[in-house]
Amino acid sequence: MSRSKLSILVVCLLSLSAGGCASYLHDRLKDASEMFECGIGYSMGVTVNLRATKLAQAGVGAHSGEWAGLREGRFATWTEERSEFGFTPFYYHEVFRKSDDLIDIHHPLLWDPGYEQFLNDLFLLTDRGFFEVGLTVNALLVGVDLSFELAEIADFVTGVAGFDLLGDDAFGVPTDTLLKRLQSRNAWKRYAAARALRRATGFDFDYTLHTVRDEHTEDQIQSRRLWKRALEAPGE
Repeated sequence: MSRSKLSILVVCLLSLSAGGCASYLHDRLKDASEMFECGIGYSMGVTVNLRATKLAQAGVGAHSGEWAGLREGRFATWTEERSEFGFTPFYYHEVFRKSDDLIDIHHPLLWDPGYEQFLNDLFLLTDRGFFEVGLTVNALLVGVDLSFELAEIADFVTGVAGFDLLGDDAFGVPTDTLLKRLQSRNAWKRYAAARALRRATGFDFDYTLHTVRDEHTEDQIQSRRLWKRALEAPGE
């Protein structure tokens, strides 16, 4: 490391309380915590899924129950219903998640806004990222889920260099920028912004990820309004 770069690093470390470097370190720690996820469930059903990204996965089964573990960089508990079967490129997946610790996931059913007749997992937004490598096994009453998030690993590496690959930094990005991202036509970009706002503010205002790609629902619009109102008048 050159002397100039070492000097910059020293200055940064000495000025953590100033805010800029502290935000940078908080976001890098957040990225690091999201690279691996695990969960254990008290869940009824039988499921087996193996995945090496969405381009190579196979599985079959269904389960429903209570889960706990590391999700989105934090310890969380959630209720999960999941059914899936097939193999890439013919893999079909349906998932619902409800949690006080995480953003909920809703899979639109018949007559729901955004209902999609074809449930091919390649085109759905779920709690499994496109570049996720992992396994899920549920045996009658006990479930286990383990995964590595390749996209989050890349996000951490690029974040060290100062580039937020996934657009999910929570502390080094102005909240008005995150609010603008909530208006994006890209549902995954909105989801990343909602996760960042939840981490930065402590509120999620019932923002829900809908698994159909690019669906911008009324409940998401209402959540954005509530975030905007809270950020504009934090003392009220």
